[in-house]
Amino acid sequence: MSIQLASENRVGTRLFQRSVGSKSTDEYLEKWVDELLEKGEWGVGMTHGISYGYDAFKNPQVFWNHLEKVKNQEDNIWVGTFREVAAYEKERDSTRLKISHSGRRIKIKPTLDLDKNLFTEHLTMVVALDSKRIKSIKQGRKNLLKSGESRYETTFDFDPFGGDILIVIKK
Repeated sequence: MSIQLASENRVGTRLFQRSVGSKSTDEYLEKWVDELLEKGEWGVGMTHGISYGYDAFKNPQVFWNHLEKVKNQEDNIWVGTFREVAAYEKERDSTRLKISHSGRRIKIKPTLDLDKNLFTEHLTMVVALDSKRIKSIKQGRKNLLKSGESRYETTFDFDPFGGDILIVIKK
């Protein structure tokens, strides 16, 4: 009941965090990131101070080293605000897709029953089609750009509130 109350009119409620500060070392923070990547989880780091303040880092360079290591892995790590990550997860888990085929056209109808003023993150879709086979991807009148492609799949971002997505396959 208290979590439900705390979550009212919010995209998410923090139920966990990792304290970073005076006891943190390069190895400790690197191990934390490695564990998050291995488990496919996200982490919430919390500190009261970097160079001064309650539980500040004994050596602030440890924090800067951590940020640099995370930045160097940006192909594998999404760094976002708590709001962005919490909203994305809730949207991803709540979006329903209705898919229909007609000839060389695939229509995907996303449905999301969340407050579109509160949940504003675009989602990422992976379609098991070689990108060379795709002529176009549109949502409404907007062309959706492919953010990733391989021999076996195509990745693009879409607005879960933006209406039908139309994928046209080349002849």
